[in-house]
Amino acid sequence: MDPQNIVSNLACTDGLPEEAIRASLAHPDDVVPEFLEILRKHAAGAPLSEVERNAIFLIIHILGELGETRAYRPLLDLLSLEGDQLRDILGDAITASLPGILISTFDGDMQSLHETIANPQLDEMVRHAAITAWTYRALTGEIDRDEARRWLSEFPEKTEAPPESYVWASWAYAIANLGFEELTATVEKAFADGRIGGNELWLAPVTLDDFRAELKESQAAPDREQWMRRMQYWPFENTVDTLSMWSSFSDRPDDEEQHSDRSFRSPVPTVNPYRDVGRNDPCPCGSGKKYKKCCLQ
Repeated sequence: MDPQNIVSNLACTDGLPEEAIRASLAHPDDVVPEFLEILRKHAAGAPLSEVERNAIFLIIHILGELGETRAYRPLLDLLSLEGDQLRDILGDAITASLPGILISTFDGDMQSLHETIANPQLDEMVRHAAITAWTYRALTGEIDRDEARRWLSEFPEKTEAPPESYVWASWAYAIANLGFEELTATVEKAFADGRIGGNELWLAPVTLDDFRAELKESQAAPDREQWMRRMQYWPFENTVDTLSMWSSFSDRPDDEEQHSDRSFRSPVPTVNPYRDVGRNDPCPCGSGKKYKKCCLQ
């Protein structure tokens, strides 16, 4: 398939176009320029064709799997779109796969990552995704631990976000997973002054006990790579395997009441009751909560 045919097939709204995805991955030199142009056009506010609009969700994921660093800048521009516009493009991928895509497309400019995290105009989950990408760089040693510790300790004074914003919970989670036990008092203060609290999403340490449990788990993890993968501190890897598990791309009919207000490009993970899910893992039902706070009960 030529690039234009691939884009047309990626715009298909009838299941997951695996053939077009695999063709894109097999011939990146042919399709990436076309993909980047579509991404840049949308980020710049230029009008897209209906085919391009429908294809951009999968294009972003394919560029992520390819580790295409040229996609990083236009992707950051795209993430600055207003909330409804952004969610029309990425849907629930903002929480599910965007962190891994930012990790895999990162072009090395740490300042741009800091600016994304600090920008109060951005969706709180976009800022969370940027914090996750930053934490990955610290976990892998690309960011010096002393520098990471200093940045996290100064975060409350230098960051603008409303109380109970996901940004604060994500910051505390980064401290826990980097094993900075010495910053516990800083996190305790954030709980005490109401910055962290009232957030039941699975990624957030919603109580001090949760925070301490995450800290202990990160310090004790015997297999760091396996732990990082499980905690989603890992580059986005497999578009077909990942998205084929999402209800918007499955062959099963959606529950009319549950999905009547969802667009095709707002996928959610399907329930997989056979997966070995840990208490602190994301619940496979797709609620966004930890397993222990959702279906385990």
